[in-house]
Parts: sequence; structure tokens; C-alpha cells
Amino acid sequence: MTLDLITDYVHTYGYFVIFVVLFMAMIGIPAPEETLMLLIGGMLLDSGLQFFAVIAIALFAVNTAMLVSYIAGRRLGNRLVIRYGHKINLTPAKWDKLKKRLEKYDGKKMIFTYFLPGMRQLMPYLSGTRKVSYPVFLGFTFTGSLLWALFYTTIGYYLGDVLGPTLLAIFALGICLFFPAIVITKRIVKAKPNERDLAHK
Repeated sequence: MTLDLITDYVHTYGYFVIFVVLFMAMIGIPAPEETLMLLIGGMLLDSGLQFFAVIAIALFAVNTAMLVSYIAGRRLGNRLVIRYGHKINLTPAKWDKLKKRLEKYDGKKMIFTYFLPGMRQLMPYLSGTRKVSYPVFLGFTFTGSLLWALFYTTIGYYLGDVLGPTLLAIFALGICLFFPAIVITKRIVKAKPNERDLAHK
């Protein structure tokens, strides 16, 4: 999907495009969600869209998708992975290893996963398989999605005229890489003391 096409769709279909793209993206169907929110933020002045209406639609789309994934995880558990995981090269062993990694992002850390593409799509399903309570899940999901939507839309609003659509898309990619880079760096820093301890032993 090209930037011009996204822009045309937003001008033509408005809030409906926001809902469809974000819903698809959050249930795991590849879609340019960060780029969309930045572009919409940059288009607010001339698109006829309202800032708070955009945030409200984004929250509705994201939380609806997350709830669908959560219920799927809660109802189907690991059975879905066991039955269909091989189609995406996700074996039960890989799924167990992935679950152990993602379990570190429990509680308040779940909010941060919204800024990690891929992980935010997996967390609702994992929360469902672990039978996280509805109030806890919805509370963290709403908070994370609100911060995520405000972050990208606000940046797009203030930088849209300065950067333009192409640079905004590149900027979105940079942000998507920046947050995972923080996580990877923290893991490397934590691993180094352990390696030194083993060397001394």
C-alpha cells in the first residue's frame, strides 16, 4: 500500500479507514499502522478529521482487535498453535519458548509492548492462554493503546507539514526500530555481567 493510496483512502473514507487498518494490524494482518497514525496526524488540518475523534476510533479499533485475540487465546489456548502453528513455522517447542520470553512483559510492562511491533499482536493471545482476568487485561490494553495512539498522532500533527508523507513514513520505521533496539540493548547489557561471572568461575 503506497503513501498516496493511504492518503487518498483517508480523504475518501475517513474514520472507516482508521478502524479497518488498525483492526487488521492488531489481529496480525500486516498493515502500516504506525505510518497511518503519523500520516493522519499530519493530515488533521486539511482532511476534516478531528483529533479526539481519531483517537477515539483508534482506541475502539485497537481494543476490539485485542479483545478478539484475547478471547481466542482464552477459549482455544495452545490448541490453535498446535494445530496450525506449523503453517507459520511456529512449533509447540518454539511457542513454549516464546511464551516464556513474553511472560516477562506482565502487568505494567504490557503497556510498553504496544510500541513493539509483533509483540503487541502476540500479547493479547498469550494473556488469554494464561487466563489473565478481563479487568486487568482491558485496563492495561486501554492504557497502552491510548498512549500509542496519542504518541503517533501527536507527532504526526506537529511534524507532518515539516517532514511530508515520505519522511513521515521513514520516521515511523525509525521509531518502530528504536523501541525494539532498546529492549535488545537492555538484554545485552544484562547478559554481560552474567558472562563475566561465568568467566570468573
